[in-house]
Amino acid sequence: SPPPPSPPPPSPPPAVDAWNCTTYPYPVQIISANPTNAPFRTMQLNIAAGDFEEMWQWTQNTASHPIDEINALAYNVIDDIVYGMFSPDYPTPSTGYLCRFSHVQDSAVCLCEVNTPTDNGNPATVWGNAGTITKAGTYYLGREGGTYLLSLENVAALPSPPPSTPVTDLGNCNMVQIQRGRGASITITNWALSVSDLDVLYGIDPADSSATRSYRNGVWTGGGGTPFTKWTPGNQNY
Repeated sequence: SPPPPSPPPPSPPPAVDAWNCTTYPYPVQIISANPTNAPFRTMQLNIAAGDFEEMWQWTQNTASHPIDEINALAYNVIDDIVYGMFSPDYPTPSTGYLCRFSHVQDSAVCLCEVNTPTDNGNPATVWGNAGTITKAGTYYLGREGGTYLLSLENVAALPSPPPSTPVTDLGNCNMVQIQRGRGASITITNWALSVSDLDVLYGIDPADSSATRSYRNGVWTGGGGTPFTKWTPGNQNY
């Protein structure tokens, strides 16, 4: 009789381990005052001691593992791995890559280039300053202080590239721009808001003609004898 079939080869280990919450049970933050002079440090907040403890520093800066800038990090409960933005540019990143990493030092694996559609239909690379991941595994990225909000579903399913793949060879993340926030004008003519209405909302005496109405500086357009026509949230300028 023929020999029994050989067992299938074992599955390769994951490119990034799940976060070890037993060893590192506290809230984690990655900080650096200036990564040009001091590397990013992975810290955990020891709540009992009331102080940060350094876990390790980011030291491996390569074409496949850029750490000149790191931001917009979030923990994914789907695979127990952290995701965030990494860039080879500092201090003003023009290109960002979505990467995943664990509690292991320098374990980041970059997955794709973060981009957003532009008016001409061509994707533009972007950077972001705030990130979060929902319990469904969708990564949300805020950029330009919240001017744009991007999303990418099921980041746990993103395939890891071959080892040592330069980030410049990665494909687009194809994130979806779901909302324009701060700095985007919203037509509000039908709100019928007057200057006196906003004076009340902002705590200004409507009869005080000398009061500085800071809300007029880029936030509310129009007013006077007619209702305000546009509202630009977050665009306030003192």
